[in-house]
Amino acid sequence: MRICTHYHKILRLWYEVYQASPFGSAVLLTTGVNILLTMIGIITGILVARLLGPQGRGELSAIQNIPGFIANVAMLGLPEAIVYFSSQKPDYAGHYLSSAIALALSFSPIFMIGGYFAMPFLLSAQSDKVITAARYYLLCLVPLSTFLVLPLYVLQGRNDFIAWNWLRLLPTLGWLVVIIIALVLNCASSVIVAAGYLVILALLFFPTVYVVFRRVSGPFLPNKYIVLQMLQYGFPSIISKLPGMLNIYFGQMVIAAFLSTQDLGFYAVAMTWGNFPSFFFIALGTSIFPRVASLNNRSQQINAFVQGIRLAFLLAIGFAISFIILTPWVFHWVFGNKFTPAVPLALIMIVIGAIGGLSLVIEEGLRGLGYPASIIWAKVGGLIVTAVVLFVLLRSLGVLGVVLAQLLAHSVVAAGLIVRSCQVTEHSPKALLYPTRQEFNTIWRFTRVLHKLVSEVK
Repeated sequence: MRICTHYHKILRLWYEVYQASPFGSAVLLTTGVNILLTMIGIITGILVARLLGPQGRGELSAIQNIPGFIANVAMLGLPEAIVYFSSQKPDYAGHYLSSAIALALSFSPIFMIGGYFAMPFLLSAQSDKVITAARYYLLCLVPLSTFLVLPLYVLQGRNDFIAWNWLRLLPTLGWLVVIIIALVLNCASSVIVAAGYLVILALLFFPTVYVVFRRVSGPFLPNKYIVLQMLQYGFPSIISKLPGMLNIYFGQMVIAAFLSTQDLGFYAVAMTWGNFPSFFFIALGTSIFPRVASLNNRSQQINAFVQGIRLAFLLAIGFAISFIILTPWVFHWVFGNKFTPAVPLALIMIVIGAIGGLSLVIEEGLRGLGYPASIIWAKVGGLIVTAVVLFVLLRSLGVLGVVLAQLLAHSVVAAGLIVRSCQVTEHSPKALLYPTRQEFNTIWRFTRVLHKLVSEVK
């Protein structure tokens, strides 16, 4: 009875929040799910680190991350294209989804074969066991991603945030189940853990298809005209994302190719720690994309875009300061004393995470405005900085040089995106980043509504 009472209170107050701000409620829901994802990520990160140790954690990163990068590239920018077009024409969402899946399946063999033969080069410092596992992980991950990732984006494009948020929880929950089973069975094998996650992803195909067919308008038939539209939007989008993705994965590739597996384990744990504050940036970015794209008035689009950037800037400063203070005290307690040498890396990763979070929101807003190609040069500049600084620092500083290179690269990307946003919106950098008094008041009122929601639930 008490649970039912709380449930009805939550529904009533949620309706009040939605009436006050539909966009705010979408951000709130997505933020709540991202908080849950972050909490699960913290738990799995701790459990994996303690289960496998630095060596095994590095092996798992080598097996999963480079195939993950290739699988993302194989999407050809189609997730963003689905969001953009399905938000504009929700009744044709089935056509857009089926066309995207057909495109992805047509091109995926190129990436699977190329990645398979490139893996020994990309993982040249790793053992034959790790290279073989990464090859098979890639061959399974690419087709699974096509059927699990693309349907999620059609839900996002239709502003169906409830279904979208709950579906995207499932892989993370499945990963937690895999880690718990490995702990119970005392199975400290990176290869077996990675294989277990692939099994979970395969099982998630069925609930994903069920939800999409129930909530998305059909028919689900590819259309050659839609295919051309999606390629025209998706190709610039993946080109614009590719330098940024390389900035994220390039460090891991370099460590996997030239440094020890233990270094890769330290780097992976530090990167996980630096990404902990990312939940709100992801929520804000994924909400602002369809929000901006769905507005018909250009002035309204720009206002929504600028408000999102200002909020992201405040969050970046707040999160960076808070986590820099916390890290020396709690990092070794969370991951274990074996990972204490990674504390300096984690401090730098906190700053990278804050800068990257701001950049993510700007990118998603620019895509919503219809400028997927406008962020290319900022990302290319960041990639060039990464390559140059790595060339200079890798030999002398090792994994620390990799992290410093990423810090400089993310700073260059953020600066380039801010300059481009000023051009598009005709705002000065100060007007683009600093919230107005009215926006501070809006944030305060929204915070009071959230406080009321929490108080009522208690």
